[in-house]
Amino acid sequence: MAKSSIILVPGAFLDPTTYNTLFELLLGAGHATKCAPLPSLSPTEPFQADCTTDAIFIHNNILLPLIEEEGNDVLLAMHSYGSIPGSAAAKGLGKTQRMRENRPGGIVGLVVVVGMIIAERSTPTRD
Repeated sequence: MAKSSIILVPGAFLDPTTYNTLFELLLGAGHATKCAPLPSLSPTEPFQADCTTDAIFIHNNILLPLIEEEGNDVLLAMHSYGSIPGSAAAKGLGKTQRMRENRPGGIVGLVVVVGMIIAERSTPTRD
């Protein structure tokens, strides 16, 4: 049976320590947890910090190691702004799709708390 992890993608302007109480409760209940840092929160290149950068970082540095390398099942919890790059980062990593491909691990659920759900190939702003 695959190990499972809960990954939290924070809202904009929120330091991961904001969620310390939640992490303590989840860890106390036996759940492996991790907060996905967002490069856009403290960018070295401010004009290159955007949602796409955050999504690529989450996908490559948080989700892929857990799913591809460790074979974990992941519950992706996203708060506020974090729902935009978090859901984009999840693309192609669903548990059902990976099972059909005979691959272990995958995202078993998306939890959006006070967040946004944006259709693929659209933007969160109006022209």
